[in-house]
Amino acid sequence: MARQQSPTIWARLETRWPAIVDGKQVGFAALRQQMQGLLADSLVDVQGFSHFGVVVRNMDTSVGWLSEFVGGEHQKIKKDWVEDYKVYVARTQLKSTELELIGPASFSVKLGDD
Repeated sequence: MARQQSPTIWARLETRWPAIVDGKQVGFAALRQQMQGLLADSLVDVQGFSHFGVVVRNMDTSVGWLSEFVGGEHQKIKKDWVEDYKVYVARTQLKSTELELIGPASFSVKLGDD
């Protein structure tokens, strides 16, 4: 009997924070490919793709969910305030790509100190 392969962490994240392009849900891999194609068409020399940024309404809730979701599959989630943009951010490395949660101060709560 063939062993069923579990979805990648990125595929599992897509169920929580889907990427929508032109009104249709696309996978992060397809989104990355589209973005690299767009930049190449604009004659931008693409060296790689560093991260995905996801805007969230409630940073504490989202960070809590992400911590539970990825469990032992992530490095520590780094949280910060970016004064220039007035946003809270939380970053973690998932495989070879960083996931960044972005919470604008206008509708986000202050991050805890953990």
